[in-house]
Amino acid sequence: MNPAALRASRGVLLATFLGAMDSTVMGTIGPTVASRFHALVWEPWMITAFMLCTTLATPVFGRLADTTDNRRLYAVALTVFAAGSAWTALSPSMDFLLIGRIIQGLGAGGLFTMGLILLGRLFTGPTRATMQARQSAMWGIAAVLGPTLGGVAALGAGWRLLFAINVPLAWMAIRVMRAVELPPPDQQAPPLDRAGLALLTIVLVAVLALPTLWATGEPVKWLWAALGTALIGGSLLLAVERRIRDPLIPWALWRHPVVRRTTSLAILASALIYSLVTLVPLWTRQLWHADALTTGWVTLPIPLGWAIGSIMVGRRLKSWGFRRMGLWGTGIFGLGIASLDIAPRFPLPLIIGAGGGLLAGVGMGSVIMTGLLLVQSTASVDTLGAATGLYNFGRNLGNALGPGVLGGVAVGMATIGHPNGLRASTAGWLHALNGTWLGIVALTLGVAILLMRFPQHVPNPDPSVDTWNPVSPS
Repeated sequence: MNPAALRASRGVLLATFLGAMDSTVMGTIGPTVASRFHALVWEPWMITAFMLCTTLATPVFGRLADTTDNRRLYAVALTVFAAGSAWTALSPSMDFLLIGRIIQGLGAGGLFTMGLILLGRLFTGPTRATMQARQSAMWGIAAVLGPTLGGVAALGAGWRLLFAINVPLAWMAIRVMRAVELPPPDQQAPPLDRAGLALLTIVLVAVLALPTLWATGEPVKWLWAALGTALIGGSLLLAVERRIRDPLIPWALWRHPVVRRTTSLAILASALIYSLVTLVPLWTRQLWHADALTTGWVTLPIPLGWAIGSIMVGRRLKSWGFRRMGLWGTGIFGLGIASLDIAPRFPLPLIIGAGGGLLAGVGMGSVIMTGLLLVQSTASVDTLGAATGLYNFGRNLGNALGPGVLGGVAVGMATIGHPNGLRASTAGWLHALNGTWLGIVALTLGVAILLMRFPQHVPNPDPSVDTWNPVSPS
């Protein structure tokens, strides 16, 4: 193995871990930080702003990677991420903190995308698979450590250290990458769909702004303005994307029913699981007045269950099939949500809630992995990368929309008349979170309906054979 490539992989893994930690730790420290800034109504945006910008930055760095020196591009992503981390650590108010999270998200989108690309270019064959698996493991480690470290840090001013430490570590990763030699990029790559990216940004921000505008008691005209912006922007986005040669969203793939259903599943399932990462800390802190460390331990089973569910798919999918595996996961998720809903009525509610989070994580972890394996098993060799990319794009959209919409609705229902959320009663939070469970149930039913349309088995599992034509609609 090339020693320089091995050193570079360590830099990639370090940077991936930093970005993954910042996407998982905020669920635990969010309520504490937002309360200290007297801006609890904006707490969902601490996750949403990061995930939204990560989603939008992903296609930008993906396109630039084909035309720009990858080492320089990775250094830019690390620098932006470090700058956002420093800004967040020094934030004196919620407004400044959200700006920092936006900057962090833009850099993290580059870290995740360029990390995959660099490992793919530095290694080949079985070694490449090993390195990609190690990168995925960074997410698993961050998912376990994030809630725990967040709980410890939130007990004091230490939450700022979780972001400040990113600066020297990012500088170390940049230095490691300078010694790596990479082949020159392809100068004939298609141009970035700037119009599509701009319109997608407008639509997502408008949709995510609706629950926050309602929660903060803004005039009705602003709600209508946001809704109109989302509808008009969405219409323009569809028109532009269908005419452009290299669209941001590959409509040729979207027309195929397998891709359409799996991508829709990715959006809904990711929205569900990331909503729980926002709602469970609120449920723990506001209903039971638990400290941040306890909140972290109650939240921890969700990502842990996610990992368990993904592993179970690998062991059971062959015998169970896609439809049965996915519906099983949906049922387990439903049991988890039911446990969270009834926990306040029984002794030891936090333990019951933690168990519910574990079940929910197992359920949606298996559902999302089932969808990914279906789209990869059905696609041809030539369309495998594009189909997988579209599926991951759907996951990122769900990651951004779920906490923003459902989290915003929960905070809004609890804090109507109290914009900072500090005077909302326990009964108000119980009503709000129970109302949000209804939204989660509706999304879960949507997941089940999509899974009912899944095949039990792939007709031709051989990936070297073109099992479907991604251009022909169905």
